[in-house]
Amino acid sequence: MPLRSAARLAAILSTLALLGAGCTTPPSKGLAAAPESLTRPPNPALRESVAVDEVQAGEASRLGLPSVSSGELAQALTDSLRRAGYLAPSAGAARYALDAYVEEAALQNGDGLFRNLQTDDSVTSTIRYRLRDVQRSLVLLDRKIEVPYTAANRTGFFTATRVRVADEGSVRESIESLLDELGRLRITAGDDGQGG
Repeated sequence: MPLRSAARLAAILSTLALLGAGCTTPPSKGLAAAPESLTRPPNPALRESVAVDEVQAGEASRLGLPSVSSGELAQALTDSLRRAGYLAPSAGAARYALDAYVEEAALQNGDGLFRNLQTDDSVTSTIRYRLRDVQRSLVLLDRKIEVPYTAANRTGFFTATRVRVADEGSVRESIESLLDELGRLRITAGDDGQGG
């Protein structure tokens, strides 16, 4: 009898977790960085000359909780570059190519789906960005940006909701940091690239 009750309880909890993961994720505020959030003016050397190229993100975070996908990250980068005035009119017209690789999106306060529901959830994303001069085959910027973001417990009842909000917030702030880096990047005719 106790074994059957434990199995029933596990089934109920699993169903609740799936419902929470699938049904309570709030609409995204958008991942693109807004120009007014940036601390530096746009870099004139990059004006309307950058295209998003290779983007790789984890399609699911640990335990299958929702996370930002490669497609969402690519779209957010494209929208952010457009808002900042860096996006080329077409990929073929771009002098520079931007790559982004999510190396880690770590949940900071434990793994369990059934952790204390009163806790905040924090995600720290580590994204490596690389800006390449396609005409000269040079890497002009290679930066690994690590940004934490916390979603308060009032953001949503279920862990999946808070983790999604924290993941999106971390990515959005990472893109803001990238745009600030682009704003201070110095590009010269004989540039041999910058490391990070």
